[in-house]
Amino acid sequence: IEIPSHQPWRSTERWNEEILGAWQMENDKRVNQKPGFSWTTKYLSFPKEVVQPVLARIFFILLALGVIQTSYAQETGGIPDEIIAVHPTHFPPYYTSDAKGRPSGFAIEVLNAVAKRARLNIRYLPLNWTEALDLFKQGKAHIIPNLGISEDRKKFALFSKPIEFSKISIFTTLENTTFFSAEDLSGYTLGVRKDSLAVRDVEKMNKVKFIVFDTFSEMLAALFEQRIDAFAYPQSVTLNDPRNRWLHEKIKSIGQPLRVGYRAIAVRKDLSDLHQVLNENLKQFMGTAEFRALSSKWLAPASNTPDLTGMYWLLGTGIFVFLLAVWLWARWGQYISLGSIKDIDLIRQNKVDRRHFISILFVMGLVALCIMSVVIYLLYQSSFKEIEKRLSEQAFGYASFIESNSRHHFQELNRPGNSGDSFV
Repeated sequence: IEIPSHQPWRSTERWNEEILGAWQMENDKRVNQKPGFSWTTKYLSFPKEVVQPVLARIFFILLALGVIQTSYAQETGGIPDEIIAVHPTHFPPYYTSDAKGRPSGFAIEVLNAVAKRARLNIRYLPLNWTEALDLFKQGKAHIIPNLGISEDRKKFALFSKPIEFSKISIFTTLENTTFFSAEDLSGYTLGVRKDSLAVRDVEKMNKVKFIVFDTFSEMLAALFEQRIDAFAYPQSVTLNDPRNRWLHEKIKSIGQPLRVGYRAIAVRKDLSDLHQVLNENLKQFMGTAEFRALSSKWLAPASNTPDLTGMYWLLGTGIFVFLLAVWLWARWGQYISLGSIKDIDLIRQNKVDRRHFISILFVMGLVALCIMSVVIYLLYQSSFKEIEKRLSEQAFGYASFIESNSRHHFQELNRPGNSGDSFV
């Protein structure tokens, strides 16, 4: 639109009216012209009072369809866009936190690696065990990264491939010489943690009273205050907590484990697709060196035994430096003697004395080396016995697990309608 600039006598209102009228005429021509008629231009020129309600209705329809699709996906076993994983705040080595307060531990790192492979978005929600299980049962959480497998828990959860072998043992104070097995606890009081798998096992024990505690710390305090005589708890959690390394010198396990089983990722029962994706990626991840490194990092038993190899090398280096210093001192003293003593007999006597002194030091060094070698050997032997005991307990656990599986298979075989071919 061309505006004449040579008519300054016209007012601003007059110019606005002419400009607006010219624009309206040009717009009507462009919209109503038949060649090249644009439906988009015509309908987009509707007033906003008409367009906004239509767009709002379209938006809410699309939003409702998205909610219905998400709900349908969850009801039919789909995979949510954001997976909520509930877990206890402190349950090492499976659950703990790093220096910045972020969730960490064996279960968290394994799930992170599996989720990365499956391209899943995980949001962690740290709670206590009771709250985590309640939220999971209510359908407000999707998975628990690591949970002990039991028949009762299979009623509300789908379990992945077993990740780790675990056992629940009975612990008492180191000074206690009354208990040697679970049978000796008849008439005594045993402690268990709430929602633990040990509760069901303790209920089956004959004439054993038990007290249920909310946390492991409360149960441990009750043991040292002699309110309970022993407690049942997972052995890996009891002995692998870095904050409780002192427990090795205060408590001991007695008898054989109460329960031997496996731990795995627990998925809500209505999320079958998520369970399948996690299970497939977990199987692939467990065959990698990364998984073995995580197992060694988190599941290796904590021990107060010092690094004996380092002690041996430190001892050898110290003796070598000592002998080298004595030899240099002797050589330096010999040169000083030759320069200051003129008598040949005194020089010879000085050499003999120095040789005797060096010989005595050398013998003393050899004796010290032999004594330290014997001490290190005895320490190695004690550590070997500890490892042998741990491996024996682990072998017994595997044997118990195989026995329970065999018993289950034989029960299935003896059911009416089952044949030997199905069992084989």
